[in-house]
Amino acid sequence: MESTIEKTIGEIETSITLDYRKNAWGLERIALDGISNHLPADSKGKQVSVKFKQDGKHLGFKEVDTQKPIEEIIFEDDGSGYDAGLLSVLYTTKYADSLSVGEFGEGLKLIAAASIRSHLDIEYRSRNWTAKPFTKDENIDGNVLKRLCFKIVYNGKSLNGSNTVFSRPTKRFVEEVLHLPDKVLKLNTKYKELYCDKEDSGYRSRIIDLGNHEKEQEDKLTIDDSVDRRTALFVKGVRIEQTNDLFSYDLGIENITPDRIYVHRETFLNQIRYLLETCSNEEVIKKILIEAKENPHSFCNEFNAFDNRNRKSYDPYSHLHDESLSIEEPARKHEEALKHILEIIRKGKKESLWVKCFKELYGENAVIASSYDTNTNKDAEIIGHNPIRLNDNIERYLESLGIVNAGDLDNDKRYEWIKPEDLTPDEIKVLEGVKRLNRLLLDGRKAPEIRVYSRMYLKSGREVKCDDGFYGIDESTKLEYIGLKRSTLKDSKNAEETYGHEAGHYVTKEPDYSRKFTDFFVRKFTDLAREKLDVEEGK
Repeated sequence: MESTIEKTIGEIETSITLDYRKNAWGLERIALDGISNHLPADSKGKQVSVKFKQDGKHLGFKEVDTQKPIEEIIFEDDGSGYDAGLLSVLYTTKYADSLSVGEFGEGLKLIAAASIRSHLDIEYRSRNWTAKPFTKDENIDGNVLKRLCFKIVYNGKSLNGSNTVFSRPTKRFVEEVLHLPDKVLKLNTKYKELYCDKEDSGYRSRIIDLGNHEKEQEDKLTIDDSVDRRTALFVKGVRIEQTNDLFSYDLGIENITPDRIYVHRETFLNQIRYLLETCSNEEVIKKILIEAKENPHSFCNEFNAFDNRNRKSYDPYSHLHDESLSIEEPARKHEEALKHILEIIRKGKKESLWVKCFKELYGENAVIASSYDTNTNKDAEIIGHNPIRLNDNIERYLESLGIVNAGDLDNDKRYEWIKPEDLTPDEIKVLEGVKRLNRLLLDGRKAPEIRVYSRMYLKSGREVKCDDGFYGIDESTKLEYIGLKRSTLKDSKNAEETYGHEAGHYVTKEPDYSRKFTDFFVRKFTDLAREKLDVEEGK
């Protein structure tokens, strides 16, 4: 006698209508979000699989014959399953789990609604129940809306994990599912991990190479080659968008839209920069440096990540102010931020791998080429350096790590000094007049030595343009001095103004336009004005 299993049938209504987010949810989102629910981080299982039922048999990607009809497509996992009650409410158990993909509690409902719109027969199965979506017409304020509902059958069976089943799938949907290995890393057996960050908890972001996905002779699956040659951005193993970058990235960021079609750009670039700054794979760094030289104006995100001019620099605490995060997130994120800072400190104790790779590619004498003065680059070559022109953002980053710019090779600049005995009587008279300013300017400090020079030149012998004066420190004696160009001694007013400016540097030790440097002259002007007024008023 055949045993029977008692079944209980019920209905669940949701607040979702078929029009909700319909422009963002098509066949691709059905496939991507459908499989996302079965990934290990979401399902709490170990395995995820896609099976195609054909001629009564369940086949994998390599076995299925794409030229023959497919009866069913099954997404399945071996996890803990989920309660049917999740189908009715906008609630998710994933809020506190940084590894999971879904965070908004809408996925199951939106997949079902999109499937109905796309004429797909979908069924959810888990634990002891199955659920099929349907719609109810409702008239609200004269508008007919189709409310998403589910018919639930509690069948007494116990299913390990959960299934999403598409019966009699359309040809277009089959094509979307066949391309899932390109869009879901867990289903891609050919990608290569180039570098992974060192976080001990949470989702470990990484740089990846998707490979060329060369077709094997026995493969019956046809993959679009144009997709294989492109790079892509993944968030927690699921592709968000294709890119034209040098590498593909799989990031663990939380700051994405519910439809997972947009990633906050600053968050995305900051994570890429962090990965590249800490990267231990020389292949990655050298490829970026070569691209920076051969295509310096490329708009790839490897270059954009190092651009601090038009966006905020990396703040490891920025996510602590993200109001979209759950209450549990800030504490974990704070710990991750501290780990990031320690990583940067450790990295700073040894020579940057970027510097090492730069020198290996372009030589120990390589410097950053000046983008403004070609003569500077020629002079650098004459004295044995190799000026390299790179992408502007990469240049600035390398300079921050200690790579010298050709325009900053100050040690190769030399002055032609004039001996005191070679000065003319008129020049000596001007210098004596200049020294009168010390009483007012130096605030009682010892007067610096005044040195006179005729020109500035490079080791190559080429004379270069120089200022009328400068404040300097003798490297051998450590004595401070003020240099005046001989041409300024032709006019006492010019000499006094030049010396006065450099005396400000001597006293304040501050650069031009600094607040302290400016205040020095404001104070001196005020003292002089007060002294003049006192004289005029007979005080």
